[in-house]
Amino acid sequence: MRNGGASRAVGLLLAVATPATALEQMPRREYEEATGRPKPVPAIPSELRAMVAEATPDRLVVRGLGGQLIPVSLDWIEPIDFASYRDGRYLGFAISGYEVGGYTIVDRRSAGEAAAI
Repeated sequence: MRNGGASRAVGLLLAVATPATALEQMPRREYEEATGRPKPVPAIPSELRAMVAEATPDRLVVRGLGGQLIPVSLDWIEPIDFASYRDGRYLGFAISGYEVGGYTIVDRRSAGEAAAI
């Protein structure tokens, strides 16, 4: 029991002592170690670039129809095969990653992280 408490205390101290940017980079570092290659920046097709405000290996920021910015975490995934649906209301992309796959749709009429379905 004592070791568990000590481990939690050390973890808390490390989290407090580590700058936020270093903590944000941890999933990417772990992902790259697991895959054995650098995590790429998403390749947004030119015809869809106006829908995206920011694209990094860790995050995608989609421009909402009302001007709001919609963050989408890419911590453990790589988005590919971007497409637009319903006259630009939705931005969709397939996801691949370390032991994961699927498809994400971002409703550009919504706001916040809940807009990614």
